[in-house]
Amino acid sequence: MMKFNKKGRENNKGFALLLSVLVSVIVLTIGLTILNSALKQVSLSEIALESERSFHAAYAGVECAQFWNVADTWDVGTATKSIRCMEQNVTTNNSLPLTYNADEVWTIQFDWTNSASYPGSGAPDAYTYDMCTDMTIYKYFDASSPTTMSVLPAGFTNRVCAIGVECTVVESRGYNRPCGSLTDIRTVEREVTVRF
Repeated sequence: MMKFNKKGRENNKGFALLLSVLVSVIVLTIGLTILNSALKQVSLSEIALESERSFHAAYAGVECAQFWNVADTWDVGTATKSIRCMEQNVTTNNSLPLTYNADEVWTIQFDWTNSASYPGSGAPDAYTYDMCTDMTIYKYFDASSPTTMSVLPAGFTNRVCAIGVECTVVESRGYNRPCGSLTDIRTVEREVTVRF
């Protein structure tokens, strides 16, 4: 008959508890690491989305300016006009001081707070944009000599507007917030400058 040593079994009683606590700590640490990584990925994707929204608002301003340029709205010598972009009627402001050798300077601001249909299957019926586009249009024209368009951003060589040709430079800034909330700490601004 075999005899069991009762004293040896009593020495091992705390080992199972210690092992289970150790395994629990390791599993909890791995779980928290994975959660932290997932939260960082969500944060980065939100930042990328906000940046993309700002770029879309800036590009929409450029498209609006090009559309109204074809309609001769920005002709040198024209008065303040009302234009329609992004489902809004806005009056241009050309009472600004002439800067960067420009013959005319207009500013326009569009607030994208309208709800619009959002296409796609499984998408919500309406999506509120809550974005802002702020544009400045510089117009150059001289019938007797070329004009240097010095409004172009740093890194660009100054372009010259030829004699008798109307040239346009558009600075369009897009924001991921409504125009009244641009001081918000989470506001992202993107700018697109074009010349045509």
